Amino acid sequence: MTDTDPEPESTDIDTDTDSGTDSASGDTTVETLLVSSLEESTGKTAITLALARLARDEGDSVGYMKPKGTRLQSNVGKTLDEDPLLARELLGLEAEMHDLEPVVYSPTFVEQAIRGREDPDELRERVREAFETLAADCDRLFVEGGGRYDVGGIVDLADPDVADLLDARVLLVASYEIPADVDDVIAAAETFGDRLAGVVFNDVPDAAYDGLETDVVPFLEGRGIPVHGVLPSERELSGVTVADLADELGASVLVDDGQDGYVERFTVGAMGADSALRHFRRTRDA
Repeated sequence: MTDTDPEPESTDIDTDTDSGTDSASGDTTVETLLVSSLEESTGKTAITLALARLARDEGDSVGYMKPKGTRLQSNVGKTLDEDPLLARELLGLEAEMHDLEPVVYSPTFVEQAIRGREDPDELRERVREAFETLAADCDRLFVEGGGRYDVGGIVDLADPDVADLLDARVLLVASYEIPADVDDVIAAAETFGDRLAGVVFNDVPDAAYDGLETDVVPFLEGRGIPVHGVLPSERELSGVTVADLADELGASVLVDDGQDGYVERFTVGAMGADSALRHFRRTRDA
């Protein structure tokens, strides 16, 4: 699944917390779900926003935040995470970016933290205050983790720390190719403990799907780890065709055949357009 995937069919994930009103926001009763992942690029953003939209369609007011911005880009002179920008657009949110993304987890930030120039207590308070601001206006708040679940440990803001800070339940997004991948799921489940609401396996290749569904899922559930879904890999959602790429770039193609094929590798060269055309002609005439 990618960040443009279709929405899941159900939001049957219990987002209630064990303590009810004992959350970072004091007397706030907002249901908070942290969507975390074992690794980057597992479709975490798509799942988070899909769940939020489904909850909104069911009549709940929803909010979103990503305490640690990790997918960074430059935006009008500021370094921001792409995901909160997308969430604000898709969910129609009016929240300020400094609340949606209270910590910009950039390489410079990490260097400063290692040198002792970032105070973990102050950062946690910043996240707490942003949460309280967002939680005041919604019934359910969907919190997206940063990259892997262990990112942020330098300042005590890894996803397990954030879950404790915000009194959130956790949905873990995991990939799967071979049985040994289950070790990582179990390790993460032990780290999150009772806060873990369950696991969703995403972008599962066809060759691994049956074994995951018939063997791995019962094994995990037998160990008290609920599995809420197994989503197969869809090439149309995770890849781009030659024609689509050319259209997006406003580029011309030298060969008409094969434009419906999927791009598997990219090569970046310094050859100018005229040189590329001459090279193509020489190759064609050889």
